[in-house]
Amino acid sequence: MSTESPINPKKKSQQSLDDAHRAKLQAAAADREAAELRAATETRTDAEAKAAARTIARSPAQLTQDAESARRELARTLDEIEARLNPVTQAKRLVHDGQRRLKILRRRHPEYLIAGAAGVAALGAGLVWLGVRTFRR
Repeated sequence: MSTESPINPKKKSQQSLDDAHRAKLQAAAADREAAELRAATETRTDAEAKAAARTIARSPAQLTQDAESARRELARTLDEIEARLNPVTQAKRLVHDGQRRLKILRRRHPEYLIAGAAGVAALGAGLVWLGVRTFRR
């Protein structure tokens, strides 16, 4: 006598359908990956081929001109970076911006400047009074 349980034919057919479906999904995923890899490789190869064709099609004079143009652009970029990082240049830029804003304020709202000047004068008078009072004691 056999101790094995009898296999349900319905269960077995469902399992083989599941296995077949799983295999189809895996094959489709592998096909997609292969297609993406081919597309990436072809794109890279096409771009490299186009770059090589542009380089080959240029004369030595054109290549020299391109190199000089690239050098000028690099020098311009480095000058801009240096100007942005230089503290003296930054201070000059801040002073210039402040002067420009003050001119705009003077033109549009002169009463603000008068009020500001009066406030500074009052602060100065208060400090002088405080200093005189402190030294008298």
